[in-house]
Amino acid sequence: AALNIKDETGTRTVRIKTNVVNVTLPVKSSLNSVNWSYLDFPLIRDLQTEAVSDLFRHRTNVIVVPPAHIPALPSPKPDEFIKLEKYLASHRGADKILLFTNFNTNSVGSSSGSDRFMTVSWQNNFKKWYYDVLKSAATAGFSKEQIYLYPFDEMNGDKVRNFISLATWVRKEIPGIRLYATINNAEALKTIEHLDIAQLCDCPKLLAALPSSKSEIWIYDSIYTVPSKTLSPYSYYRLKAWRAYLMGYRGIGFWAYADSGFDKSRANPWDDFDGKYPDYAVIYRGDDNRIISSRRWEAWRMGLEDYELLTMYARKMGDAAARGLARHVLEKQDDTTRADAVRRQMLETLSR
Repeated sequence: AALNIKDETGTRTVRIKTNVVNVTLPVKSSLNSVNWSYLDFPLIRDLQTEAVSDLFRHRTNVIVVPPAHIPALPSPKPDEFIKLEKYLASHRGADKILLFTNFNTNSVGSSSGSDRFMTVSWQNNFKKWYYDVLKSAATAGFSKEQIYLYPFDEMNGDKVRNFISLATWVRKEIPGIRLYATINNAEALKTIEHLDIAQLCDCPKLLAALPSSKSEIWIYDSIYTVPSKTLSPYSYYRLKAWRAYLMGYRGIGFWAYADSGFDKSRANPWDDFDGKYPDYAVIYRGDDNRIISSRRWEAWRMGLEDYELLTMYARKMGDAAARGLARHVLEKQDDTTRADAVRRQMLETLSR
C-alpha cells in the first residue's frame, strides 16, 4: 500500500507494508466505554446523527442522558417524557443508559418546598416518575435492565448522605432498580455497597482504598487543569483499557467527547492550544461539517480493540498469559511501541 502526502512543496509517497490477519473483533464490546457525549454540546448540536454514529464506530456503548433531557420532579409534563424518549431513541443500539438527574442537596429533584427530598410526597412522586421514565425508555427500545439511575456526580458531604438515604429506600420500593455513580474521593467510597456500577477516578490512592463489594467497578479520568490536547494519546487514552484489563475493571471513561465549552463561539476549537478555554473535546469539525477524529479519540478506540484482543488471547492462551502481556505494556508507559508490538503478537497468535 502507499500513502500520498501533499503540501505546498509537492507530493510525497510513503510505502506501507501491511499484513492482513484473519481475526474479527466482536461487534459488542466486552469493556464498557462512556465519555459523557451530550448532544447539546455546541460542537455537535447540529450534527447529532453523525455524532452518535461516530460514537458507536469508536465502540462507545454507554450513553449518559443529561439533566436537560430528563423529566423534572415533582410534576413533569407529558412533553418532557417525549423529549426523553426522542433522546434515547437517537442512541438505539447502546448497551447501557445512565440517567444523570443531578439531584441537588437541598430540595432534590424538586422546586417545591413542600416536596423536599425523601418526604413521603417526594417518594410517591419519585416512584411514579421512575415508572414513567421506564415506559419512555421501553418505547425508545431499551429494557429496564439497561437503565441506570445516576443521581449524583462526584459526591461528597450532603450528597453522600442523600445518596445513601435514597439508595436504601429505593432498593426496597423499586425492585430491580439499578444505580450508578462517579466517585473521586475517599468519603464517597461509603456508597459502594449501594451501587450496581461504581465508576472511580483512576487515582492510585483511591483505588487502593476500594472496599470489597459486589459492585461492578469502572474507572475514569477528568483532568481539568490542562487542555486535553496536551494529554498523551497513548498513555492517557489508549492505555486506560489495558489498565482495566489487568486490574479486572469492567468499564472506562473520560470527560468528554465533545466538550469545547458551552460558549457557542467555541463550537469549533481548532486553535485552542493555550488553555484559555475549557476544552476537553476529542473531535473537530471539517470545512464540510463532518466530524474529524483527534489522535486521542483514535487511540481510545485502539485501546478498546486491544482489550478485545486481550480477552480473545486469554481464551486461547490463558488469562495469566494475557495479563502478562498487559503488565509488560503498562510497566513502561513512555515506550509508545509496546502496545503495537503486543497487538501484533496477539493478532499473529489468534490467526493461527
